[in-house]
Amino acid sequence: EFDTAAREALQAISAVAQRTFGDEAWVLPFGSVVQGVHLQHSDLDLCVHVPGVGGPHPSRHFDNGQQVAALRKIMYNLTHDFEVVETRLFRTIKVPIILLRYASRTGRVIELDISIGIQCDGVQKGSVDRLVRRLLAGAPAALPLVRLVKQWAKVEGLTEAFAGFLNSLGWTLLVLYWLIRRGDVRADAICGLDVDVLRVDRSHSLPAPLRGSLSQAPSVAVLADFFLSVANYETFLDDDEYSGGAAWGVSLVDCESMQGPGTDTAPFFLEDPGVRLISGRVQNIARALRHREWRTILKKCRATGRMLGGEGACAERWAVSLLARSARGICRTEPLIRVDPWPREGSPEADAAAAASEGRSGRPSGKRSLRLEGQAGTVADAEAVRRAAKRNRRASLAEVQPTLVA
Repeated sequence: EFDTAAREALQAISAVAQRTFGDEAWVLPFGSVVQGVHLQHSDLDLCVHVPGVGGPHPSRHFDNGQQVAALRKIMYNLTHDFEVVETRLFRTIKVPIILLRYASRTGRVIELDISIGIQCDGVQKGSVDRLVRRLLAGAPAALPLVRLVKQWAKVEGLTEAFAGFLNSLGWTLLVLYWLIRRGDVRADAICGLDVDVLRVDRSHSLPAPLRGSLSQAPSVAVLADFFLSVANYETFLDDDEYSGGAAWGVSLVDCESMQGPGTDTAPFFLEDPGVRLISGRVQNIARALRHREWRTILKKCRATGRMLGGEGACAERWAVSLLARSARGICRTEPLIRVDPWPREGSPEADAAAAASEGRSGRPSGKRSLRLEGQAGTVADAEAVRRAAKRNRRASLAEVQPTLVA
C-alpha cells in the first residue's frame, strides 16, 4: 500500500514539475525509500531538476534564491490532492524544502519533502542511498536490524536533523558500520564498488522494496550490543586522546574511526561514503548534529543497551512498547507521548539491568529471543498484534518486522 501510494505521489509531482517548468523538468527520488529501509510512515524525499536552476555547490557563493523561487512556483501549481504542511525557505538554509501531504486514490496519505536540484555539492542526490541499498541487498539479515533501530529512534524522537539530532540516514549508516566491523557485511563491498552504478538518469523511478525474512530478525543480544556500541562513542567526547581539533567519528569506506575535516561544529563525524567514493571529498552526514542532542542520543542508547542486556521483564516490555507504537503507525504529524522503554535510573530494575550488563563486559552473550505466542507469518491486523502482545507479555522482535513496512 505504501509503495503504491508513493509511486502515485511521484507521478503527481512529476506532472506538476513539467507543467510548471516544461518537459525538461524531472523528479529524482532519494532517501529511505530508495535505500529500501523505509518505515510505515516514512517521508518520500524528492528533488526536482529544473533547467537552469542548480543545487548547492561547494565552489559557488551560497545563495538559495533560485531554489526558493522554484519551490514557490511548485506550490502555486499544486493540485487539490496536495496539502502544504510546512515550508523551510529561509535564506540561511542550504537546501530549502517544502513539506507536502499527498492523498492517493486508495486513501493512503504520503508526506513528501521536495527540494530543487538533483545535485548537492557536486554529487548527485541519492548516491549514498543507492550504495546503502546495494549493501543491504547483499546482506538480507541487516535489513530487519536497520528497520528496528530506525523505528526505535523515530519513537524516541531522535531522527529530526532540523532539531539537532541524527537524521534517518545517519542511523542507517551507524548500523551498517557496526555490521561491517562485526563481519556481517563485507568491507570490500564499498571500496570495490563501481561508482557509475550510483548515478542515475531521468528514466529512474522508485525501486522495488527490499523484503527481509522473519527468520533473520535480530536477537535481543544483538540489539543490546549495537546500542552499547553507539553509547561508547562517548569516548570521542570525553577521552583526552580525542580532545582538540575537529570531531572524531567513523568512516564506512575505511572501516575505522577517523577525525573529521572540521568544516562544521557537529560533535560527531559520520562520513558520507557516497561523496567519498564519487568525488574523493570527506563530508559529514551528521553535520547538523548538536552537542546536547548527541549527549541525549548516547544516554538513551546506553540505557536501552543495558536494559536489553539485563535479565527480567524489562526487555519484554521494551519489545511490547515498540510493537505497540509500530502498530499505531506513529508519524511526524501526530503527537508523540514518549514513555521510557527502560527503568528510571536509580530504580531496583535499572540497577539490576546495569549490573547484569556490566557482568557481561558490555557484550551480552545470550541467544534468547522474545516470542509473540500465537502469531506467525504476515501481520494483517496490527491492533490485534498489539493486544496479543499485551496479553501474552512476551513479544517477538521477529514479529515487529512486518508492521514496519506495508
